Amino acid sequence: MIFAFDARGYDIIIFDVLFALVLEEQDLLELVLAHELHHLYRNKILCFDISKVEVEDRGIINVINQIHCEGVADQIDTEKCIYNDFHKLKDPFLKSYAMKYRELYKKAPELIGKLDKKMIEIFIDGIEDVNNINQYLPMSGHVIGYYMVNKVIEICGKDVIVETVNNPFKFFEIYNTVAKENNLVAYSERIMDLIKEMERKYVV
Repeated sequence: MIFAFDARGYDIIIFDVLFALVLEEQDLLELVLAHELHHLYRNKILCFDISKVEVEDRGIINVINQIHCEGVADQIDTEKCIYNDFHKLKDPFLKSYAMKYRELYKKAPELIGKLDKKMIEIFIDGIEDVNNINQYLPMSGHVIGYYMVNKVIEICGKDVIVETVNNPFKFFEIYNTVAKENNLVAYSERIMDLIKEMERKYVV
């Protein structure tokens, strides 16, 4: 399929033809395919039914689920694609994407702080349009998610990530505990209370 220089892995796996060819030339196709497959199979085992989330709750749940799913899936391909093989990247789009990712990752703690503030304004205080939240999720949540997952792995090990792969609510609770105990940027109590409320409401 030709649709954009990208790939999707939700109900089915979709690859743009030109994107797939470029990835194959860079010896990255299998890793990116595995990333998209992770999305597909994770969606099948989620601890809640996305289709049953009420309209007023979709914003906050979409944010935490997006951060979690990309942060875990990025464990598959980001180390090689963005860091280890950065010097081998020849395609201008891939090179630019990797450079942007690396720069934003350095700012991940700052980005978390800004996101937390904006989530309060949008999802709790209701003083800003919900559509503005995407401005605070750079690269669709990849960078913030990768940072959060990395910190949990560094401190708690990979088993925790495996155990919570289908539960973004629990993952956020674990990250926040780790953050507070290790002087990292944590989410506010107001946001964590909202996440716990969503967990009680939707996790069966």
